[in-house]
Amino acid sequence: MSRRRGKDTDYPPYERQETLSAAQQHLYAALDKTREVLGYSRSQVAAELNLSLSATAKKFRAERRFENEEIIALVKFFGFPAVLGLKVADQVLHGIVPFRAGRWPPQFAAGDLELLNSFAGPGMFMESPVLHIMAKNAAADEYFPWLKVPTDDCGPVNLVVELFTNPGALDSFGDTWDDMARHAAMMLNILAPGIVEAEVMADIFERCRVHPKFDEYLNFLPTDPEIFAKTEVTVKCPDGVRRRHIVKSLRQDWPDPEAWVMTTMVRVE
Repeated sequence: MSRRRGKDTDYPPYERQETLSAAQQHLYAALDKTREVLGYSRSQVAAELNLSLSATAKKFRAERRFENEEIIALVKFFGFPAVLGLKVADQVLHGIVPFRAGRWPPQFAAGDLELLNSFAGPGMFMESPVLHIMAKNAAADEYFPWLKVPTDDCGPVNLVVELFTNPGALDSFGDTWDDMARHAAMMLNILAPGIVEAEVMADIFERCRVHPKFDEYLNFLPTDPEIFAKTEVTVKCPDGVRRRHIVKSLRQDWPDPEAWVMTTMVRVE
């Protein structure tokens, strides 16, 4: 005879078992790291999301799924623009974008490089979120002659390291160097922990700390959504004239889990 569930039984409460994607697991780890860096306890997050502490902990450990609205609420609670929450939630919900994209050594198809070189402005393939530059187009060579080309011998070139250590970066971006460097360092600090190997992160930080502003920019947290979302930079063109450009990151919507992240600069004047 089967036992009937009732108030005197000691059956454990039923919990739905979920299999979360690698992208979701990495995102939840990054959100938990962001919470820790910002100084919030899990209890504070639980109260904000109207969840129990136990349920919140399980979600951060990727044992349960964060709902779309919860991710948006969490991003807003951290002080970031709501639009970022929408973007993150959409990507994870649909499982389109792998949270870490690209690997060294790169395995580019001919079509990848043709696409990169089809852009009139400078373009690069990067590994995300560590921001290793894997390849750049002919326009990038003209715009940024100081930017080294990655080779099998030297390994990948890191964008954050180049921004903080290469004098050519300041010459290229002029008054908007601060925006570029601050945004790159901040995103690396928020998104990479728990995803990028600790020794890789330590090496990047050590090399960048030759610049006196690196730690300040690394821990920068914008309160103005316009600062966080700013994509316009002034770039010194090959003819020596500084012109406004929009920075665009294009993530390939392919099933390949190591699809590259492509960043281009589009001239607007």
